Amino acid sequence: MTLRRKMLNAANRVIRPFGIKLKKVNQPIRGFREFFQCANLKDFQPATVFDVGVGYGTWELYSAFPHAKFVLVEPLKEQENTLKRVVETYDAEYHLTAIGERQGEIEITVETNHLEHSSVHERTNLKIAKEGGIRRVIPVCTLDSICSNHDYPRPYLLKIDVEGAELSALRGAAETLRYVEMLIVEVSIAKRFEEDTDFYDIVVFMHNHGFVVFDIIGAATNKLGMLSHIDLVFVRQDSPLRKV
Repeated sequence: MTLRRKMLNAANRVIRPFGIKLKKVNQPIRGFREFFQCANLKDFQPATVFDVGVGYGTWELYSAFPHAKFVLVEPLKEQENTLKRVVETYDAEYHLTAIGERQGEIEITVETNHLEHSSVHERTNLKIAKEGGIRRVIPVCTLDSICSNHDYPRPYLLKIDVEGAELSALRGAAETLRYVEMLIVEVSIAKRFEEDTDFYDIVVFMHNHGFVVFDIIGAATNKLGMLSHIDLVFVRQDSPLRKV
């Protein structure tokens, strides 16, 4: 965590009781913490939470459901210390692999200076890779294959943030989605990668599996100041969360 983020978090702990929060200008939407504090989510308790693309950890998600089983999926060995920290704190396990629509191997560009920007896709000029990127072959498995080898308690909450490969990850989770009550997925608005997932394709895919858009809980702008990507929340079409 950077010094700037630590200072921002410290300031927010002081002013949060007054209903005020400081945010970076490129993060205009409320985040995970505020979303899961909504009154209409008070009875939503997933038994298993999948964090696909862990990075430095989705700690607001973990703290929202401290009694859930956490399944962490992360392709970079550089993030293993974070994975171990989560395992030490919560009922969790982790898998060092990428997630896709089929088993095998894939080449990823590891951004050594900004690990969270690492991707299996080539970036466009809107998101030029930082110096220090190295190519590496990593294993790929499907989320369905992970679940088929374990008896995870249901229902599921699934969060996916895999830098442009979200649709591929979802295609490999068709069986798992049958038990998912809520999905949080990062979706590009601007074209950040040459093979980027289109917003429309994600919405249509989820609609075909019985889900609808429920909320937006994260966003960022690109170097041109335009909206770059958002975190979309999907729930089932018949979800009680949709009742007003």
